[in-house]
Amino acid sequence: MGNACIAPAEEPRVVTAVPRWRAHGAVQKPACVKRLLVDEDDSNTLYAGSWDALARRYDLRTGELTLVYTGAMADIIDMAQCTTVDGQRLLFAAPCGPPGICCWRRGDAQLVCVFVTDPAHASPNGAFSAYGLAATPTRLYCGHAFRGVMSWPVAGALPRDDGQAAIVAHPKLFTASGPLDSERGPATLVSSNGAMALALSPSGSPGPRLLATGHIVELNVLLTIPGSQAAALPAATLDEAADANSRQHSGEFGLFVWDAEAGTARALLGFKHNAALRAVEWAGADSLISGDLNGRVLHWRVSTREVLRQLAPCSQARCRVLLLVSPGALPWPAGGRDQRAAAATRVLTGSDDGPPLVAHALVPSGARAPRGGGGAAAADGTPPPLVMLSAATLPAAGRNSLYSVAQTHDFFVTGHKAGEIFVWSRESGNLLKAMGTAGSANDAPFVRGAAPAHDPSTLAVVMPGAANSSQGTHLARELNVYRPLKF
Repeated sequence: MGNACIAPAEEPRVVTAVPRWRAHGAVQKPACVKRLLVDEDDSNTLYAGSWDALARRYDLRTGELTLVYTGAMADIIDMAQCTTVDGQRLLFAAPCGPPGICCWRRGDAQLVCVFVTDPAHASPNGAFSAYGLAATPTRLYCGHAFRGVMSWPVAGALPRDDGQAAIVAHPKLFTASGPLDSERGPATLVSSNGAMALALSPSGSPGPRLLATGHIVELNVLLTIPGSQAAALPAATLDEAADANSRQHSGEFGLFVWDAEAGTARALLGFKHNAALRAVEWAGADSLISGDLNGRVLHWRVSTREVLRQLAPCSQARCRVLLLVSPGALPWPAGGRDQRAAAATRVLTGSDDGPPLVAHALVPSGARAPRGGGGAAAADGTPPPLVMLSAATLPAAGRNSLYSVAQTHDFFVTGHKAGEIFVWSRESGNLLKAMGTAGSANDAPFVRGAAPAHDPSTLAVVMPGAANSSQGTHLARELNVYRPLKF
């Protein structure tokens, strides 16, 4: 088959109009902004990966769409970036379908290679289905829908001599060298399928670099434990066993921690989530945050596999994204992710059901969990969660639709299901601009005015043009929805 199915990247260009909808067979899907990524070298550059199979580059200062990355043939689920040891600045996108993980040069959007498990998958009808992504200067990591966690080397990722994208196949498949300790006894890893959330540990931590994966597949499909029904099933029918076992719906989900270089499982953090995991972040060398689609967010100590606390419940029905917030300038220099993890004092939870952004105070990883293992935030002396943005602060089309979040020193950026991207002032909470395939900097549905002098924590919502109208009236309702984080 070769590479004939993968077209060369188009010449770099500025795109001024992008279709809002893309056909998937007979189904029309919104251009949901599934992933936002701030360039690691330039905090004014934002990348957005969407369900319309396109990755886009924006200038955060102007809101201008400056480049489109083509080549994916299915919904983009996740994105990652790295600068290789030989200086290549790469952008990766994981489509949930063909041709495989797309790898572009960030500067000119040339598709240089496609990562797959087998070369036959790099076709319009290919079976590759990627979920979560993570990258280092030397390796690319992926959570595959039904082939587990895997990685490829990225050194020397170059296009072929004819300019077409090269195919990089046969990844290292992650495994377990033996049973994993769990509160229910030794657990044997059967599968690592469905890793939707991937996060690499801080590179300056003692010991090997670790990879945490949060899964949307239930643990009774991924593990066998002595005494369970799955343990009696023969290994030769492992796939059938997983299918049958999944129909039992255990309702228990978890995380795995891997040696990122060796590709072997180090720990199981399991049986505490009752819904699919969509977000995982390291908050230190021995500290993980995980969030699920029932809105439960847990803070773990990795070395002991214990939950330090459950972040205080709020009115978010789901957790789709986590964002660590720390004092100091952003973006961080090389190794900056490590600085963020070490200095983080808050974690933001993003949801498409309920308040879009809620801030939670973090407990140091060395702290003991409160008696009873969690509960109200006040039980361990931390302040209650703070609603940063409420659903009412968003334009009507953007409510209950947040799927992604990013931050710079000046901005929070939110991505939404219908393709909107909203840029908010990190200091004041004002909506600065609307971008994406469903909006532009010139058609923001509203602007938020200055806070009334009598209450600096309250922001009024101002209808467009109201300040210049003869009445000059604000929208009647004031919303207590944003307070700048104090460190």
